[in-house]
Amino acid sequence: VATSFTTLLAISMFLVLGGPVIFNFALAMFLGIIFGTYSTMFVASPMILVMEDLQPFFRKFMAGPAAPTDDTQEVLSGPMTASEERRRERADVQRAHDENDS
Repeated sequence: VATSFTTLLAISMFLVLGGPVIFNFALAMFLGIIFGTYSTMFVASPMILVMEDLQPFFRKFMAGPAAPTDDTQEVLSGPMTASEERRRERADVQRAHDENDS
């Protein structure tokens, strides 16, 4: 809101003092800032709340947490594919090898 207000002050000066050459551009910018600020405050903010309510549903289709445990992996994405099992086995072997080298 503070940024929008500050920008509106500058654009309003273009509207008042800019003359006929820049008037249409300044009017478009002025209206764009007003509608953009309205959209941010009264449309985007409630959408965040709606998306938080839908998050458990969408979690089935998205990656989930950054480092899921074995328990949550099954819940988030279903059973592992054979390629995922092989990848995890290779990662476990590499991790054990790295620990032995330390």
